[in-house]
Amino acid sequence: MIFGFELFAITYTSPADLDHVDKEISNLENTWGLKEDWDQNYKIKVKSIKFKEINCEQLEEYADDYIYRLNQLSAK
Repeated sequence: MIFGFELFAITYTSPADLDHVDKEISNLENTWGLKEDWDQNYKIKVKSIKFKEINCEQLEEYADDYIYRLNQLSAK
């Protein structure tokens, strides 16, 4: 796209709104990727645990890890 601007000697300035939209799209992709990762790990690590074998500390570690990763996304 910028090639066309250079070809015709037109100065291109990126609109701030488009930069914001690009950032929001990136944030959404990261959030949904994290959600997919959670779903996969839930199926593998949590779903198959029998009630009598639940280790609450382990489950809290899984949750804390994802909360940390979500907070990292919001800090960007």
